[in-house]
Amino acid sequence: MRMDETHLACTSPEFGKRILKACLDVQDRI
Repeated sequence: MRMDETHLACTSPEFGKRILKACLDVQDRI
């Protein structure tokens, strides 16, 4: 997944908390 797609998933409310958690996990790695 590219950073743009990750950011989009992070900011899109329809993806829900599970995707948000995954997004935060990705940010921790960077």
